Amino acid sequence: MSLLNVNLAILAYADAPASATPLLRLADLKWSMMGMPTENFRNIPLSLAPGETSTIATTARQLGAFYGLSYHISNPQPGVLRLTSDLGQRIPRLTVGVDQTVEWSITKTGELTRATYTGNGTAPNFGGLYVGDGLTLDEPFQTYNQGDFTVVSKGSNYVEFLNPLAQPETVVGGLRFYSSGPVQKGDILDISSSKFSYFNRVTAPIIRVNDQFIEVPAVNVVPETVTDVLGGVNIYPNAYKWLLIAVDHKAVVGLNGDEPSTLEVEPYVEGDLAKQPGLFMKRGKVFEVRIKNPGLTPVHGFVILAE
Repeated sequence: MSLLNVNLAILAYADAPASATPLLRLADLKWSMMGMPTENFRNIPLSLAPGETSTIATTARQLGAFYGLSYHISNPQPGVLRLTSDLGQRIPRLTVGVDQTVEWSITKTGELTRATYTGNGTAPNFGGLYVGDGLTLDEPFQTYNQGDFTVVSKGSNYVEFLNPLAQPETVVGGLRFYSSGPVQKGDILDISSSKFSYFNRVTAPIIRVNDQFIEVPAVNVVPETVTDVLGGVNIYPNAYKWLLIAVDHKAVVGLNGDEPSTLEVEPYVEGDLAKQPGLFMKRGKVFEVRIKNPGLTPVHGFVILAE
């Protein structure tokens, strides 16, 4: 852990010349916030060529979201919002070749559970499956065998995973296999797009994730299907809370998935980073910072981030 001091003074006045003790004060404000706990403090040098746009920092998961993707919001149980979509949160292992014709025998030794192909239906191919991948068992498996699990071992005709509640049974039905990431339980699902109902615009930790959907806690959920969303759905493990940008020439900033477009940072006198920089300061959620140099002169400066 580190500590952060923030001292900010603003003095505006109407009498000249320049003075630290003017008489006609329009505003005389000062804040001094001392010893605030912070984490992950970063000081990032900034250098942008003319016309260059750069992602200076990001904690966002790299997803496959694109314009035209369909998002389905449902309420599988009270207090839970389920977002069903192909965001790329987990990548299906299509080469496994498991379908609804396969018969599986579920057996258990201690907490170690084994799903074995019995020889009926289409034989699975576990060549494209890796230890650490995820698997999901849904209906028609009985309740205690359902859920999301992690593959801990595999053979030519079986996979093993941990499920202390598993019950022996033989069932015809599909198992879904998928990658272990990029999205993880505990990551933050951030829905901010105005395309979604106000009640569905949540910022909440993920409590369940697989290749088909993501679940987070939510007090109110409005079932809906949303399409033609351009941005406003993001996932990240953590976000910064403090941001300071200092530049020696005009720059354009984009935050939290937005393209640099309207947020301009411009110094009063260009080329003097030491004494008269262009400054932008923010206290609040920051999980991505992109900066563009719209001019014909290189931009230099730095970006400070802290949680």
